[in-house]
Amino acid sequence: EDLSNSNDSSVKGLEKHTISLYPNPAYSESTLYLELASASDVTIELYDQAMRRIAEVYSGKVEVGASSFALNLNGLAAGMYTVQVNIGKATFHKKLIRIE
Repeated sequence: EDLSNSNDSSVKGLEKHTISLYPNPAYSESTLYLELASASDVTIELYDQAMRRIAEVYSGKVEVGASSFALNLNGLAAGMYTVQVNIGKATFHKKLIRIE
């Protein structure tokens, strides 16, 4: 059976979202870059090593394509942090290192 022209819907909904942090390690600011496959509700939060929420960076609708969000690190101690990104019902974690 030739599946090259198949209309199989079993793979629909498997969307690829790209998330990156730059610079990382960072001193005063890092930028979170998102590339969304579809418009989605997005929440971006910053957590310390004990997974205590330090800040909500963004909460709202993000359109298809590329977006960027500044993470202000001023006032934070040097160390490892977690950036939690919720895209729709999916949750992603990125490690962020704050240097002095």
